Amino acid sequence: MSQKYHPYFKQEAINLALKSEQTYRQVADDLAINYKTICNWLYQMKISHKNEYKTRLSSIT
Repeated sequence: MSQKYHPYFKQEAINLALKSEQTYRQVADDLAINYKTICNWLYQMKISHKNEYKTRLSSIT
């Protein structure tokens, strides 16, 4: 069964992972979440930002 995390917690975890000098695994361990969970969140954020960029670019042209 998958656990649901609050969106604020996800965003803070992502921010910490990106800004910290720790590895993603260390951040996940510190937050008591699975390493693959934080990797999935980071991947989803990357895809989301890529889609936002494409949308903005297509509206300009």
